[in-house]
Amino acid sequence: MKDSNTLALDALFAECKAHERKAVPTGVGVSRNITQKIEASQLYAKAENWVLARNLALIHAETQTLLGNFQEWLHKSVPNCRRLVRVESPLVVSGTEQVSGTWGWTPPKRLEHQNSSLVRYEVTVDCQLAMPAVNAVATRLRVDCQGAGILAIRLVAATDFSDDLGLDVLSLPAETNLLPMLSLLTKQAIRLELPL
Repeated sequence: MKDSNTLALDALFAECKAHERKAVPTGVGVSRNITQKIEASQLYAKAENWVLARNLALIHAETQTLLGNFQEWLHKSVPNCRRLVRVESPLVVSGTEQVSGTWGWTPPKRLEHQNSSLVRYEVTVDCQLAMPAVNAVATRLRVDCQGAGILAIRLVAATDFSDDLGLDVLSLPAETNLLPMLSLLTKQAIRLELPL
């Protein structure tokens, strides 16, 4: 059951709604000054709002791990707004950039066994990255192992990778961890070189 205050408020609200309907004429020729709001999803989702800037190889700053090749796209109307899109095909990279945070790859943790310590080996193999598909001949690599497990595979020196046509498309600095990006054949060749 409604009390008298609630009934008075209901009547006042009904009166306001009726007044609002009378104040706004309806019919043809009535124009309303309504500013159309652009939805954020439209602003950022439309491909025509983005311009390709450059191709980058991203390296995870904390672990110095290669994350892959990305295209940098800049927004036409929003200053300092960019997006990075992973590219799986070989492309000429104009530079490298370091990024922090979580990028979907967690480095293997060191084992807690007392009898298994970290051991480093240097090997020289033909190195192929699985994504993008580029190669480097006779690459010197430092392999960090613990027991039979490989924790990291790092470049000993700065290395240029080339595509199937022999064009240099990717330059990576020394100490870059290639483990998550190496092809299966390269990982197998490295395993054969290790005295494990």
